[in-house]
Amino acid sequence: MNYFLLALALLLCSCQVPGVAGEIPRRPEEYSQGRADGCSSGHAAGGNYTYQWRSDYMRFGWSPAYRESWYEGYAECKANYAGADAR
Repeated sequence: MNYFLLALALLLCSCQVPGVAGEIPRRPEEYSQGRADGCSSGHAAGGNYTYQWRSDYMRFGWSPAYRESWYEGYAECKANYAGADAR
């Protein structure tokens, strides 16, 4: 009986995929800042005047992570306002 419980415990423990369970992928600072700036700009472009257009032009030029995440944040947050006039 003890061997059965030990084998069952080992089997259950071995089902976890290493490096995946519970981990949040870490992003570089340029990515996080680009996404935040792009989202703020997207809100502003969508008509929410409590936000302002933000972009770090130096990072936009030399950091692909900042530039790509800025576009992602902009598109996602501006999409919140698509069709808002029709309501």
